[in-house]
Amino acid sequence: MEQQIPRTHTSLRRALAVWIYYVIAPHKGLKLEKRDIQDLTEVKDMLATRFKKWEQEFTEKGLEKGREEGRQEGMQKGIDDFELINYQSHTATKAPVAV
Repeated sequence: MEQQIPRTHTSLRRALAVWIYYVIAPHKGLKLEKRDIQDLTEVKDMLATRFKKWEQEFTEKGLEKGREEGRQEGMQKGIDDFELINYQSHTATKAPVAV
C-alpha cells in the first residue's frame, strides 16, 4: 500500500497511518505507540520489526508448550508403567487357587 501512494501525498499517507493506529491495530490486538505512526514508512518498518519479534515469541511459546506436554506425557507413561509392573508382580506372586 505504501508503494501505491506517492510520497507527494503526505496528508493521505499520514491519514492512512493514523487509521491503522486507531482502527486496524486495536482490532488486531496490536499496541502501537503514537510516535510509530508519523507516516506509512514508519508504520511499515515498525510492523516489520514487531512481526520478527512476535515470530520469536510465538516460537518460544510453542516450544515451551511442547516441552510441557512432553513432560506430562512422560510422567503419565511412567505412572502407567509403574502400575503395570506392580500389577504384574502382584498377580505373579499369588499362588494358584485349587478348584
